[in-house]
Amino acid sequence: LAMIAIIACLTTQAQQSDFIFNKFKSAKSAEYILVDQSILNAGQEKGLNIMDGKIQLGGDIFKNISSIKALNLEKCSKKVQRAVFNRANSLKDQGYETLVSTIEKDSRALILSRAEGDNIVEVLIYGFDKEDNDCALVQFKGSIKKKELKELIEGNH
Repeated sequence: LAMIAIIACLTTQAQQSDFIFNKFKSAKSAEYILVDQSILNAGQEKGLNIMDGKIQLGGDIFKNISSIKALNLEKCSKKVQRAVFNRANSLKDQGYETLVSTIEKDSRALILSRAEGDNIVEVLIYGFDKEDNDCALVQFKGSIKKKELKELIEGNH
C-alpha cells in the first residue's frame, strides 16, 4: 500500500508541470513546441535553436535531456501570461525547488527544478520581459547531476 502511495505521488509531481503545458498550449496566440529525443539526437552535433534562437543548445547537454517543451506566450494576453506564471510559481509548494526567482517592475524570471536523489529530472523556466515583449515557459526533462546543472547555470561548462 505504501508503494502505491509513493508511485501515485511521483506520478502526480510529473504531471504538475505537464498540466500547465496541456492547459495553455491551446490558448489564443500561444505557440507550443515539443523537442523529443529523436530531434535532440539529430541536433547533438550541430546544435539546436528553439523559438527563433532564443534557446540555443549544443554539445554534451543533449546526452542528459530526454525532451524539451517550450510555450511561447509573447503574443498571448497579459491574463494568460500571468496565469501561466502563477501556475508555475505554485509548483514551489509541490516538490519543486526554486533555483532563481526574480520579480521586477518589467520582468520576471523563475527557474524551478525537481530532483530524484542526486539527479535533476526536470527544470522549468518561466521568463517575461515587458520591454522586449517576450514571455515563455520552457521545460527540460532528463537526468542531470545537480553538480552539472550548477556548472551549466554558472557558465563553467
